[in-house]
Amino acid sequence: MKFNVFALGLAATVALAGTASAEPHRPPASDATTSTTKGFIGLNWTFGSKASGPEAVIGVAHGNVDSSGEMKGAKAAVHFNLSNDFAPGKVKLTGLFGKTDAQAEIGLGYNLGDLSWFGVVGVNINYLSGGADIGSSGQLDGYIGIHSIGEFDTPVKVTTLPPT
Repeated sequence: MKFNVFALGLAATVALAGTASAEPHRPPASDATTSTTKGFIGLNWTFGSKASGPEAVIGVAHGNVDSSGEMKGAKAAVHFNLSNDFAPGKVKLTGLFGKTDAQAEIGLGYNLGDLSWFGVVGVNINYLSGGADIGSSGQLDGYIGIHSIGEFDTPVKVTTLPPT
């Protein structure tokens, strides 16, 4: 019986010999995300079928960024017509998709002047924006502008070591 226990122990030692490691186990880097919400102001120049002129923009932008720099978020803004005594002109709610420094924008808006809904497509690049409002009857109103949103933060990849 002693021989069988000895043989079993020797076999187990040989089988497990290759599994030992001089390096401690390091888990992979975590895929952390950063969530950022920013208030912003901006100035747009509008042009198109309805009217052309300056508008002030006040809003909030929110974004979730993963460690690879991919960003998804949303933006809500009120646009004020500077040619019409700072009267509220539009309200927009859009989704943002892209990288930390450039995002596509798509969503809906409501024109407070003629009480109508419209679609919004555009792009945000750091402190610049541009796009079009597409009315229900197909009219296009474009805009270009500057704003204070800037770039969204990318999270730092963190690797944790187990306690020794």
